[in-house]
Amino acid sequence: MRYLVDNGVKWMAMPVDFPYWRAVYDFFRRWRTYDYVGELHERLRRTARERKGRNAEPSAGITDSQSVDPPRPSARTVADTTAANHATDASATS
Repeated sequence: MRYLVDNGVKWMAMPVDFPYWRAVYDFFRRWRTYDYVGELHERLRRTARERKGRNAEPSAGITDSQSVDPPRPSARTVADTTAANHATDASATS
């Protein structure tokens, strides 16, 4: 799994200390099909939390957001909008 995360999926370029690439790919495909990687992740997460003296399952979640001001209109945009408003006002009063 570390090789996959570090280098992506280059099955035919597996290091020589790995089994034949086709065998590794078959295991990976089987693990992906049955979601063994997700199960392994959950078990490792629970174990890490328990080793730190915390509950295995989190009791709360935190969502962080950042406020971003909208972009300020440029001078050209303001002038175009003003001209368009004057044209609309003039045609509405005629």
